[in-house]
Amino acid sequence: APGEVVERKLRYIDLLAYADGEESLLGIAERLGFPFAQVADAADHLLSHGLIEVVDSDWQGAESK
Repeated sequence: APGEVVERKLRYIDLLAYADGEESLLGIAERLGFPFAQVADAADHLLSHGLIEVVDSDWQGAESK
């Protein structure tokens, strides 16, 4: 349905706005008030198109200690 397409695209935009490498997907979902599964699906889509990348924040934190 057209409304679903618009909602999905808005999730992509919202995710891009918060995907700064510091915030987890769960944190982004909570901040936006979206179910985690929807944010994870959006992240998979953006990742498959090279618009975001996986960042291992635990590794960066361990490196800085």
